[in-house]
Amino acid sequence: MFGETAETGRETGGEHSEIRHGYENSEVRRVPVRFDAVVKNGRRIAIRLDDEDGNSVVRFGPLPERASGAAAAADALKTLLYKTGGTPYYCAGITSDTDPGLSLDSPVINDIRKKLLADLTEKRKALRPRANRPPGAAAERPVGRPPSEGPQTIFQVLTAGQLTSELAGYGARLLYAPVEILAENFEKTKPFIEAGTTVVAVLPRVILDGEEIREVARLLSHIRALGVRQALVSNPGHIKLAVLSGFAVRGDFGLNIFNSYTAQTYSTANLLSVTVSFELSLRRIREMIKPTDTEMIVYGRLPLMVTEHCIIKNSAGNCVCDGANRLSDKMGNEFPVVKEFGCRNVILNSRKLFMEDKKAECAAAGLWGLRLMFTTESPRECAEVAKSFSGATEYKPNGLTRGLYYSEDE
Repeated sequence: MFGETAETGRETGGEHSEIRHGYENSEVRRVPVRFDAVVKNGRRIAIRLDDEDGNSVVRFGPLPERASGAAAAADALKTLLYKTGGTPYYCAGITSDTDPGLSLDSPVINDIRKKLLADLTEKRKALRPRANRPPGAAAERPVGRPPSEGPQTIFQVLTAGQLTSELAGYGARLLYAPVEILAENFEKTKPFIEAGTTVVAVLPRVILDGEEIREVARLLSHIRALGVRQALVSNPGHIKLAVLSGFAVRGDFGLNIFNSYTAQTYSTANLLSVTVSFELSLRRIREMIKPTDTEMIVYGRLPLMVTEHCIIKNSAGNCVCDGANRLSDKMGNEFPVVKEFGCRNVILNSRKLFMEDKKAECAAAGLWGLRLMFTTESPRECAEVAKSFSGATEYKPNGLTRGLYYSEDE
């Protein structure tokens, strides 16, 4: 954060000030503007400046003079008006209507440019007042509501082989499955649908523009025709893709729901539910105001990293992502590597999160859903875990972890 001195109002911490100045004036944050100039014989110079939001300001100059050389007024305008460096704006284009044989005084045009940019800044401030709350005041506190139902069981699968009739028999409320798995193996979801489970398409965490986004849109269109109407997204940019494809949206852990304000933001975006970050402690999850149905991952190998390139192919020389692939650290811990959309990989935790014996505490946290996330499990293991969480057995995986849910108790 940037401090201020009470006496001068100047920022303290020169290093932070320089970083912020560089960020505010980067091309990412600068506002595109366009100049439109009219330079006619016998008429005062007129230059208009427009921004992307429809704001417009105009300045007038003196009469243009006859050119003594070959330089044209249009060329001079382009050179002089493009100089917006050091301002919150960058010139995205210049149009002009100029008579031939006229010249422009550079200091005059520079002065008009500077005044236009200052005028536009004032106009943008007037049209865009800050939120009606005192500086430094906290945002309005989110309003919570009880979950629409008691803790529901949610299954998430990674492979088609995990979609078995036995697993369907444990009566999950929702079934999360990768969109590509549903498109290729939709018949395997029939036992779940017959058991009253709602099928939800899981969108990839990474979708590049171009061919990848077109492929995901094609897959969504295909499974919607089969009757799927909900999608789970981990990236805010994918919400629009899902909505435009005709899907209601649920929020995954990738949306980084760390507090009530984030949950409130996604609730106002009409998400059916959100998933709290698995980096939160159970105490913080319990204390968190829940403006919408909220779920928590209670079983599975948590993802550690998504790789852009297939490390399996790079290592083995060919893509064998569907096999058993692992990375080892110097302590001998083995981290499964699984396939991800776009020939990427996901590196998973060496130990499985397991909260079956803590279900009462999770339920007391005001959660709507408890998710069992299956990744490397065989179909038989999936059924055993589901059976355990139904209370029928006391099964526990070897090498389990509680993740960070109890980190504040240590």
